[in-house]
Amino acid sequence: MKFYRLHRYAVGDGSHGYQFYTSRADAERSAKEWQSRADLSEPSGEVDEIEITPTKAGILRALNTYATHANNG
Repeated sequence: MKFYRLHRYAVGDGSHGYQFYTSRADAERSAKEWQSRADLSEPSGEVDEIEITPTKAGILRALNTYATHANNG
C-alpha cells in the first residue's frame, strides 16, 4: 500500500508535524495550502511516498518509522 506523508514546517518555528494522505495530489494540494499561510515565517511542506506492507507487523513498523516525531502535533 502506498501513502504520502506531508511534513509541515516553518523557518524559525521548526516542525509543525505530519499529515498522511492516500494520494500524492491531495498531499501536494495540502502542501500548497500550507505554504500559502501568511501568519508563518516561510512555511514549507515536503511530501514523501511511503510503501507499507499491509500486515499487522508492516503497519506497526510503518507507524514506528514514519509517524513518530518529537513535535507531531
